[in-house]
Amino acid sequence: MAGVVVWQLARNPAPEASALRPLLVRLSGCQLKRGTAFTEPALLAGLGILLVRRDVGTPYDIAAIQRLPRLVFPGPYP
Repeated sequence: MAGVVVWQLARNPAPEASALRPLLVRLSGCQLKRGTAFTEPALLAGLGILLVRRDVGTPYDIAAIQRLPRLVFPGPYP
């Protein structure tokens, strides 16, 4: 199903899709050849990151997220 979404996004001429593709490539961390705007695998990887970031941010507020590293790295924090 995600493959179909990426396939449609890659071929969508709408301005919103044109703005979303570079964001997904940037989130994916994929390196592309010079002159290549995007690839479907990069869009898919970026979409996965975007969905995870959306789900993580939903139940927490900013203050709670900033306190979470203290659980892993106890010690003095400013």
